[in-house]
Amino acid sequence: MNIKIYKTNERECFVKGEILTDSQTIDAVIRLGKPKQTILGYGGAFTSSSASLYSRLPEKAKEEFLRLYFSSDGLGYNLGRVTIGSCDFSTEMYDYAAKDDLSDFSIAHDKQEIIPMIKSALKYQPLSLVASCWSPLGQWKTNHQKAFGGKLAKNHYTSHVNYMARFIEAYRAEGVDIESITVQNEPAATQIWESCLFSAEEEGEMAVLLHQRLPETKIYIWDHNRDVMNERVNASLLVKGVSEAIYGVAYHWYDGNKNAEIARLREDHPDLHILFTEGCIELLNLNRDNPSLAIGTFQNGVRYAKNYLLDLNYGSEGFIDWNLLLDMGGGPNHVGNYCEAPILTDGISLFPTYSYYFIKHISSFLKKGGRVLEVDNQSNLIAAAANNRDGSVGVVALNLGQDKTIIRAYINNSDFVDFKVERNEVVSLEIRI
Repeated sequence: MNIKIYKTNERECFVKGEILTDSQTIDAVIRLGKPKQTILGYGGAFTSSSASLYSRLPEKAKEEFLRLYFSSDGLGYNLGRVTIGSCDFSTEMYDYAAKDDLSDFSIAHDKQEIIPMIKSALKYQPLSLVASCWSPLGQWKTNHQKAFGGKLAKNHYTSHVNYMARFIEAYRAEGVDIESITVQNEPAATQIWESCLFSAEEEGEMAVLLHQRLPETKIYIWDHNRDVMNERVNASLLVKGVSEAIYGVAYHWYDGNKNAEIARLREDHPDLHILFTEGCIELLNLNRDNPSLAIGTFQNGVRYAKNYLLDLNYGSEGFIDWNLLLDMGGGPNHVGNYCEAPILTDGISLFPTYSYYFIKHISSFLKKGGRVLEVDNQSNLIAAAANNRDGSVGVVALNLGQDKTIIRAYINNSDFVDFKVERNEVVSLEIRI
């Protein structure tokens, strides 16, 4: 067998590991089973905040940023998310129109920094982009403002559908294709920033209208946390025409580790595609007195590895992280809702975090287009595997238990590999037989 092996722990970031021979003790066994879902890929969000920082980087740092994220020796990102209008990770609130008839519609704001950033990434490889709106125009909502929740008034459903369609058409005119759209970002959350509430039935109605207006665009519903995703989807599907209108279900991870809900959704609705569209390390939730103490930590990276590996095993098809780039304090954010990004900057240099390296393990070894394999995960050991399109088998293992664990991974009935994973360490293998 030809084997490539890398590891990451608190002392080392993505360094070569070693295969064991003549192992005396085997602590855990991994057996790879039948293939399941195909991996759509990995990516991050081209937010206004990220674009504002990227646009001001020195040219050399810009090229390094693109290489780290989009090249084959970086994360190989092939997915991306864009916001329709402003979100909390914008330097200010903005819309693309002020008039109800959209006669003044313009994406001039995005043409300054966001679209140039996307086009720079497109030089590395094609991107499948998904667009999400945080709030309709304030005058279309019951609370008459973009923030603090509120609902879209029924008489403006068609107006808002046209608004989102105009966004997609305007981006396409700039040479940036939006492949997918979500009906609403976090439709069950009232936030101090841009937000809007939709019931499951209301979201279903919007999905049908969007499909009628954008028949070639893939539509995802929910775009919120895993914990109630199955119940929410079941309710939306009661609306006439929804099953024909939607392509899949988007989800986030701010729910206290409810990963197994993905498996429930996959079992009940095997034809729906399941995509992770947002997750990050929320600094204010981790250390409200001094968010800087929570940024860039090793445990943040462990959180990424644990969630991505579990979600793959439960049926997720791909992962779009939140902001691609933030400053050293987790901003800018126009309401102070600071978070970590896998790469941070001081305005001159780039600083990949542990989160970046844990994502790299998964995107490098469980590759876009690969088929996820069944894995018999054992207590305190989380492993995922895939048959990659290049003929290799990828295995990624995270040890959350013993100080060190000797693992035997059976690729088939006769071929196996022995390797060691220390506590809180990720080890990844690419195996060719």
